[in-house]
Amino acid sequence: MRRFGWQRGPPARPTYDSEFGNRLAPHQRDPSFTGWFTATAYVTGAMLAVRDGAVAFGGWLVWRFQAFWRRHKLLAAGSLFLVTVIVVRAISFHHVEVILGSRWFGFMRNWFLEQTWIGLVSLVAVRQKSS
Repeated sequence: MRRFGWQRGPPARPTYDSEFGNRLAPHQRDPSFTGWFTATAYVTGAMLAVRDGAVAFGGWLVWRFQAFWRRHKLLAAGSLFLVTVIVVRAISFHHVEVILGSRWFGFMRNWFLEQTWIGLVSLVAVRQKSS
């Protein structure tokens, strides 16, 4: 086992975060706890239903206005970029936040993402005004 870099020894002591989490969530230790935790299956089902409804509505909007999106490809790209940034920020975990917060050429990566969609939508507005 040593050749793989694994070492035997005492188990790692719990971190402050795990101790805090254990104190905050007694249902993880006490099987008789009957709080909101017993309804997580219903909450998960409701969230999945909302997600599925949003995906279906978005698909219908794209299908219904497909001629508009064909004429405004830059606007479609900017809108897609905006939705992607919002969804990634909404569901991101710590490692995604670290990546978005890191610097790239002296600027935060999150700044590049935000400025890209703003630039695409602004370019569409300038083109629309000039035509």
